[in-house]
Amino acid sequence: KDPILFALRGDSPRHLYKAMSELKLYEDVERFVIFRSNQGTNEHLKNILDPSNLKTYDSGYVIGEVIMKPIVIRGGHVFMKLQNQKEEVNCAVYAPTITLKKIARNLEKGDIIEVGGGISKKSKEHGRILNVEYIKIIKLWKKIIRKNPLCKKCNKSMKSKGRNNAYKCIKCGSESNIIRKIIKDRDIQNGLYLPVPSAQRHLIKPIERHRNEKHKDNTKLRGNRFGINIDAKTFGIIEIIIATLIWGSLGVMIRNIDMDPFSIVAYRSLIALPVMMLLFVKNRERLNKNYKLLILSSIAIAMAWSAHFFAFKLTTIANTVELLYTAPIYVAILSPLLLKEVREKITNICLILSITGMFLMYNQGLGDELNDRGLMLGAISGILFAFVIISTKKLSKDYSSITIVTMQLFFSVIILSPALFVEQQELISNLPLLLVLGLVHTAVAEFLYIDGLIRVSTQRASTISYIEPASAIIYAIILLNEVPKGFEVVGI
Repeated sequence: KDPILFALRGDSPRHLYKAMSELKLYEDVERFVIFRSNQGTNEHLKNILDPSNLKTYDSGYVIGEVIMKPIVIRGGHVFMKLQNQKEEVNCAVYAPTITLKKIARNLEKGDIIEVGGGISKKSKEHGRILNVEYIKIIKLWKKIIRKNPLCKKCNKSMKSKGRNNAYKCIKCGSESNIIRKIIKDRDIQNGLYLPVPSAQRHLIKPIERHRNEKHKDNTKLRGNRFGINIDAKTFGIIEIIIATLIWGSLGVMIRNIDMDPFSIVAYRSLIALPVMMLLFVKNRERLNKNYKLLILSSIAIAMAWSAHFFAFKLTTIANTVELLYTAPIYVAILSPLLLKEVREKITNICLILSITGMFLMYNQGLGDELNDRGLMLGAISGILFAFVIISTKKLSKDYSSITIVTMQLFFSVIILSPALFVEQQELISNLPLLLVLGLVHTAVAEFLYIDGLIRVSTQRASTISYIEPASAIIYAIILLNEVPKGFEVVGI
């Protein structure tokens, strides 16, 4: 018998153990081992190759300019030449890669690309060749087509009068020497491209793992820009804590802004948008993936903010934030199904406590019609925020936190733009609070939360977020004298 029955590959020991426990085994298993490996990490492609000194079996990557139109040979294999520091590199993209082959065939002379792979043995026909395992398009050459000028009067293409002569319109007789230059659209875009999974080597990093890498606890990462030596997960947790503490003061802010909630949300988004737009333009990220979910998420967050702010006006801050934080309950239930996350034990405990607290608070909160409407809007905001959290986690595989926040604000402004013209007289008196709400509570806090959400699981982020309702109630007690009563105290 084979000493190894099967093997699994994943991102964490917990996921591997969970997957293994769900398998039905029809043989006795003596033991299993979980170990860290370099599979799926691009470990073999981290070195920069020297085009002037390529050696057989070397592996790494090289950046260069395509110096000739790629050639397709019998069998569908694609050969191309790159130039790097006056040295030429012969590259081969083989037919079984399928998607990579299609990208290579659409490259043009003048394109700047990065390719990674291993160097093959010399052959009589080609010499040493870099067998391409991935292509990253950095800059596409603008393909310009020259066409006859258009007649300004007839809007029709002119005809040539002969070599070294002007162009003439057949209909009206107008003449012109100005040739039209049209930039032709390319069938490919800047970005990273991999072969189909069946053609990927075991060391190649899958597209799903790019920008979702796991780092060791002793790795200096995002915190370095602040001079802090912490790992990515811890930094993400800190970002979420800061964001939720800022959001905790939302209730107090909304109560002191004498405007319609729709107008507050609209101005909040409008004030924060220029800040995020500057970062977005600097980031230069293309919106070419999963854009429908990005738009839906933006619509949902605009509706969620509106419902949340209306609830602040109609019921107590304690009721509003507690109902908003039914969202983590939905996330905890749905994330294992939609995001394939393993449910954590602490999440189950928080789930039970949260449901119990909501029940106690809701029983105490029922009363007059105004309060009922506030409670209903608070519950709606919780459902919408759950969708936003799950969709944001999905979008984080394709987009950075800057892009996600910018697009959410952009579409919020568009959707709620009519509200910007409703209460313009009250704008001046409420402007200082609106500026704080837009810059601090939206631009800063929203970015910190989304950036942190990318680094930790949605379940853990949701659990940490319960700092917001706790801090919100403390702010309300201190600043607004809203003291919870009866079962509300137990529920909170």
